[in-house]
Amino acid sequence: SLGLLRAKKALMEISNLLLKDKDERVRHTAAISLSYIGTREAGESLVKAMDDKSASVRSAAIRTIAVLRYEKAQDKLIKFLKKKDISMRRVVINTLGKIRSLKAAKRIAEYYKDKDVYVRREVARALGEIRDEKMLSTLKKMLKDDKRSEERRVGKECRSRWSPYH
Repeated sequence: SLGLLRAKKALMEISNLLLKDKDERVRHTAAISLSYIGTREAGESLVKAMDDKSASVRSAAIRTIAVLRYEKAQDKLIKFLKKKDISMRRVVINTLGKIRSLKAAKRIAEYYKDKDVYVRREVARALGEIRDEKMLSTLKKMLKDDKRSEERRVGKECRSRWSPYH
């Protein structure tokens, strides 16, 4: 019980650092630290940190949202898919997969022909984690269309998680 009280106090202090500290490295570290506390109560602070001026802080916040599986962030994450930053797109797709966002499945599937190999890989993984039956045809198409062995391997791995009947 005492440990839980300390964690809640630390959560408030770390969330404050995440949102208000002037040093980008401190904010980045605060976002990562919240994943170790492991409570979804940090979610709102992490969603706010997605607007940080630092890309590394935004990325750390999004990765922590994935660790916490904070579903309430999905609307904002879906909006982030439109960003031009490819590495951010990869992180967002990964996170939407981790939180199993059915709402985002169709939007994620739109990137299955992305020019970036790592975006395509994250699309396959995310669709495999979300397990939306409507997206199974997209995953199968990725397997058929993409001749590169790594993408095919990831796609097959994700599809196999779906169900033994597909």
